[in-house]
Order: sequence, then structure tokens, then C-alpha cells
Amino acid sequence: MAMGVRWVCSHCRRTVDAWDDGNPYFLDQNGRKQHFYHPTRLEDLPGVGPDTVFGNDSDALCLDCGHDFCIDSEKPIDACPKCGESDLADTWELNGKRCPWCKRGRFVEDPEVRMIS
Repeated sequence: MAMGVRWVCSHCRRTVDAWDDGNPYFLDQNGRKQHFYHPTRLEDLPGVGPDTVFGNDSDALCLDCGHDFCIDSEKPIDACPKCGESDLADTWELNGKRCPWCKRGRFVEDPEVRMIS
């Protein structure tokens, strides 16, 4: 079961939704990503064998410019693809991080929002 939270900036109230399991995938015979989600069983995925490459696209946020994007576990990056800065955070780990949009608030969990898939 995947769990989600909503982070909210303590100053500007901008929100970011985050999931704990990211976006798991496997590479098909043509090398293309095929995403799958909970509760998919690996034996139910077409074309998956002992040599199949698995990875995870994790949602990330640039804490400098606010650009949101995915970081591939098989091809990690350490700089924002938009602005080139290295102050990046996994969206699941935004608690207490400075808001990139207003630069004044910090992210806190919205106690009113719980997501489950």
C-alpha cells in the first residue's frame, strides 16, 4: 500500500503532494520504461525475467527554483535540470525544508490530508 502526504508552506500556503513509494518501473524488451504501481505482483508483469532492469523515478523538488521533476534511481542526478542548482529534495522528505517559491516559509505536513492507494 502506498501512502501520501501533503506538504504546505507555513508562509505562502503553497502545497506539494508526495508519495512514499515513488514511481517504480522496469525496462521492457525495447528498453522503454514500464511503470507499475502497488499492489502489482512482479509475476504479473509481462516480459519480466531474471535479467530485467528495475528502477524507481522519485519525485523531487528543486529548493532553489521550485522546479518539480523525477530522479531516476538508475541515472541519478545532483543538479536541477532547469536551473542547475544542487539544492534538491525528495518530495517525501520536505518536512522542515525552506519553501522555494516564497523563500520565507518551511514545509509542514497538512494534518487534514492523508492519501492511500
